[in-house]
Amino acid sequence: MDPQLLEYNARDCVATRMCWDPLWQDAQEAGVDQFYRRLVLPLAHAVSRMGARGLLVDPKRKRALIGTYSRQLTTVQTQLPPGLNPDAPRQIGTWLLGQGFRLSRRTPGGQPTVDEDVLRGLLAQGPHPHVEALLAYREITKLLRTYLANLQVDADGRVRGRWLVHGTATGRLSSREPNFQNIPDELRTIYVAPLGWRLAELDYDLIELRLI
Repeated sequence: MDPQLLEYNARDCVATRMCWDPLWQDAQEAGVDQFYRRLVLPLAHAVSRMGARGLLVDPKRKRALIGTYSRQLTTVQTQLPPGLNPDAPRQIGTWLLGQGFRLSRRTPGGQPTVDEDVLRGLLAQGPHPHVEALLAYREITKLLRTYLANLQVDADGRVRGRWLVHGTATGRLSSREPNFQNIPDELRTIYVAPLGWRLAELDYDLIELRLI
């Protein structure tokens, strides 16, 4: 292993241990030490096991959706302005300005901002087939790249995302790589239960606010 990496990891462990005593004393004085032992720590172990187990992916369903969205993308590309690269924001900004659109938002480098919010704002001013095609291209490529084509599936056919106990300001459980809680309904169908099991989707309906 890289000596620098070893030293970094060692310092990280030492620093964490040095923080433990004063933090635990603060927790005891605040009366939340039992909350940590009885709820937070067991929850962390459960979430760790969730991440290690992962979610099973149906490869046939995944391939079918990739094919469906790829065909949609091909159709949308024929509706874009000739010669325009939909993956080049600077080129898109220049083209929009040439069409007479006003782009008030700018990047730190001074270039026009052409994100999805800007495109939707332009459509709010009136229909425009090329802007609609640009927005559709963005949405389809995001679905393909984030949730399908670039999805990291392990050799056992499972996706192992990162479940985070403290990933939000409110303390709500969250996930990353991918964000399972933000997957569109149609794309959730690629996740299946093993034989003899079922998947359940539960909505706690703001139960954390009611508990408070």
